[in-house]
Amino acid sequence: MTARRALTCAVLAAAAATAPLSAAARPAATTLATLAPHAAATLLTAPTRRLAASLAAPTRAAPTPPAASDPAAGLSWTLPAGWEPVRSQLTALVQPVHRLAAATFPLRQDAPDRDCGPETARAQIPAGGALVYLLEDREAEARPKRLAHYPARPRHFRVARARTYECLGLGAIVWWTEQGRALQAQVVLGPRAGAARRHQVEALLDSLVVQAIAPPAPPTGWRSVVSGAYDSMRVPPGWQAHALKRVHTTPRSRRLFRVANPADTVVVRVTEQTRGRPSPAFPPAASALVFDAHRRAGLSFRGFRFSIRIFTRPGSSASDLAWAEISARSLGVSGVGRG
Repeated sequence: MTARRALTCAVLAAAAATAPLSAAARPAATTLATLAPHAAATLLTAPTRRLAASLAAPTRAAPTPPAASDPAAGLSWTLPAGWEPVRSQLTALVQPVHRLAAATFPLRQDAPDRDCGPETARAQIPAGGALVYLLEDREAEARPKRLAHYPARPRHFRVARARTYECLGLGAIVWWTEQGRALQAQVVLGPRAGAARRHQVEALLDSLVVQAIAPPAPPTGWRSVVSGAYDSMRVPPGWQAHALKRVHTTPRSRRLFRVANPADTVVVRVTEQTRGRPSPAFPPAASALVFDAHRRAGLSFRGFRFSIRIFTRPGSSASDLAWAEISARSLGVSGVGRG
């Protein structure tokens, strides 16, 4: 198993931010009210009532393009004719975050694909069809220097020729920032999709309305420290961290991580204990960490058991203690290279 796949499969101990084309900047849709025939007649003389009646006769309204949105994420777009919203998450990817998706065909998918590529959707896409889904990089939004590498939203989206990307496979990706957010559109086209279909994809992206949302909460944006067995923890800004690199050659019990505030008055220590079954002291990793009165917690994963403890000394602050708990709950453990 590669290091990248090991990190992707790491189990989290916890149960689990331009071209400002915002909604305010876009022209609002206008609805025309129709005057009722009897109301019109009270305003007109008798010779013109026949004309008024004919003008007030029912007419067929132009169809309104379907819209799809994720209100909680502050995103919405208007689907081209023949497109359908995709309600399910396509892949197991958790970062970047899956937001919106639309396709030219009725996608049948009961659960996200196990890896980071949309393989179920790709297998169903018609020869002239298309799939578009939006991802949001919350990590970049929490790091101004990283967000600065994203280009501003273009006045008009252009979908480039297909090439091969990691995770996506053959397709096209458009990156941009808007409203302080880091967005990317991933596009998969059928082998016979022509210019008309590509223009539909571009029109879909042009219709996208992006609103500002709250910045991501910690530990998003915090740096990670990784052990030699691909375990990981998030480190609060300015804190010190040490990870054990030679895991498989160090006997248990072995200290995997030590994370401490600058004054060393709050310390998080993660220790791998001897192997064993899950127990009240070492519940399955899918459970949320529960600290006892001594700020101790534990978890188990595939027969490996880990203890977490937060130590405090005089001078520690409540805010540092809160950050220590967030750091502890960010622990991800791996079954690779443990020995």
